[in-house]
Amino acid sequence: MKKTQTKLNKKISRKSTRKKDDKKIKARLTDLEQKNLRLLADYENLKKRKNEEIVGLLKYSGENLIKQLIPIFDDLDRIISESDKENKKNALYEGIEILSNKLYKVLLDNNIQKFDSVGEIFDSNLHDALMMKNSKKNKDVIVEEFEKGYKYHDKIIKHSKVVVSKGKK
Repeated sequence: MKKTQTKLNKKISRKSTRKKDDKKIKARLTDLEQKNLRLLADYENLKKRKNEEIVGLLKYSGENLIKQLIPIFDDLDRIISESDKENKKNALYEGIEILSNKLYKVLLDNNIQKFDSVGEIFDSNLHDALMMKNSKKNKDVIVEEFEKGYKYHDKIIKHSKVVVSKGKK
């Protein structure tokens, strides 16, 4: 009977050991599954971030060129706005005006917009205040614009250079 009891104890011991081993294996498997899920999620997040970066790079790929061309547009604007009535009848003036309009059309076709600021409330996200002066306008209203501002898609690439009203006196 002792032999049978010993065999029985050994069987119970093996079963107990197997159950412990099974629990360890299941715990390890669960741990590895969780790690795998986290790694997959991290990988998906990385893919999304990279795709967003690529889209952003492509969306704003021409920004440096545009920034180099903007001073030329500013000069064209100055030529057109400062020409007197006599010059406006001149064929050269008309040619410059046609050229300027065509260039601005190219900008618009490429999601680059010039924005006007006169009469608007000063916004430091859009404007650079060069000075303030007394005027009949309310405080912080833009009364003059030295240079236009430009947006490329939804991003400001050049702030307008403006004069802001100090308010009514």
